[in-house]
Amino acid sequence: MRILFLFFFSSTLHASIYSEDFQYQISSEIVTTSEITKDLFIQIPTEILDIFLPQDREIVIMGDWEKPFFSAWASKHIGYYSMNFWGGFARLPMMTKATWAFTACHELGHIIGGAPYTDNRSLEWSSAEGQADHFAHTKCLPKYLELLEGRGDIDFLFGQYPKCLNLYSDFNNQVVCQHMQDAAVRFNQILLYMKLTSDPASFDNHLPEVEESILSGYPSADCRFEMAISFSLRLKASSKRHFCWFKEKLD
Repeated sequence: MRILFLFFFSSTLHASIYSEDFQYQISSEIVTTSEITKDLFIQIPTEILDIFLPQDREIVIMGDWEKPFFSAWASKHIGYYSMNFWGGFARLPMMTKATWAFTACHELGHIIGGAPYTDNRSLEWSSAEGQADHFAHTKCLPKYLELLEGRGDIDFLFGQYPKCLNLYSDFNNQVVCQHMQDAAVRFNQILLYMKLTSDPASFDNHLPEVEESILSGYPSADCRFEMAISFSLRLKASSKRHFCWFKEKLD
C-alpha cells in the first residue's frame, strides 16, 4: 500500500509518496544506531535555543517523538515562531548529536538567520535555505559543539578528518572541526537515504560560483556539503557566504 503524505521540511510544504516500509519511516519501537534518545530529541534543540534566544520574538520547540516520519521545519504563528521535529528523523541510523544539532541550528536559522530571505511570498519571514545553513555553520553549530566538548559530551575522533588536525593546534578547535565535518558527511548520508540526492559527498569537489543566488528551495547537496566543510576550516574567521549558493552583488 502506498500513501500520499504531506509533510513540512524546513519551512516548505512538500507532497511525497511514501510506502509503508522501513525506508521512509522509523517507529519509536525500532532501535537504530542513532545517538539521539528521547531525552536528547528535545534537549539539544532546547540548549541551542537557550544560547541564541532573541529578545524580539518568542520561539517555542514542538517535538513529537512518536511520529515515525522524517521531518523538521520552522513555522511562523500569530505572535510566535516554532521549531518542529518528528521522531522518525532523529532515529535515522546515521544521526549523531552533532548532526541533530545541525538540524536544530538550521531550523533556528530560518527564524533568526536574517537576509537573504526566501523568495516564496508565503514564507517571506524565513531566511533562505542557504542562509539557514550559513547561520548553522558559522554561528550556531560551532558554538554548540564547543559547549558539548567543554562538558565532555563529544569525543575526539581518532584517525578521522585529518585536515582538522593539520590546521588547528588547539584541541577544542580540532574536536569542533571534526564533528562539523562528521555531521556534514552524515547529513549527506541522510539525504541519500531519503533519496533527496543521488550524489555521495566528496571532499574533492570544487563547485563553481552560481550566476544568481538560490533563494527558492535548497542549494545542491554538493553545495551544502562543501559549505559545511569550508566553514569547519574557517572557525572564528570570516563568515562570508559560500559562492556555491550566494551571488555577491557588486556596488
